[in-house]
Amino acid sequence: MTLLTFALAMLAYLGLTVAVVWGAFRHVPGYLKITIALLVATHVLLVWGWRYDGQLAQATRNGYLGFGIFHAALGLLLAAPIVNDRLGAILQRIAFGIVTCGAIGAVFRYDDVAWYRVPVIACAVAGSLGLLAGWRNHLLTKKKKLLSDMEESR
Repeated sequence: MTLLTFALAMLAYLGLTVAVVWGAFRHVPGYLKITIALLVATHVLLVWGWRYDGQLAQATRNGYLGFGIFHAALGLLLAAPIVNDRLGAILQRIAFGIVTCGAIGAVFRYDDVAWYRVPVIACAVAGSLGLLAGWRNHLLTKKKKLLSDMEESR
């Protein structure tokens, strides 16, 4: 059951990586947002039901802050498919940052997910570079528009 639980998490993280990179340049399809939300929800339900046995004390054994942060990321990912595209992309980017920090920490702290180190780091790097490239593209587009507007006003 551990394999299934964390394989779903890895698939969701891979999908989230694709979505944030894709979303940095164009519209993310609704089916991708929904798939990510379903994978994440299933992963969380398995963690709650199997690993934590439905016990809040187990879920918060490492502190309430981490518990709150990761459930906030869950909320962001569940909301992304049902809000407008622009807000959905922003929610996914925020969740990507949260999940990336947690995933990198987890693969170096817990033995049962240590074998995900390479794919987690690869997704973190790819997603971060994709977001930076999208941001650069956005800035260049604004610069071109500004220069064009200045030319027209002469």
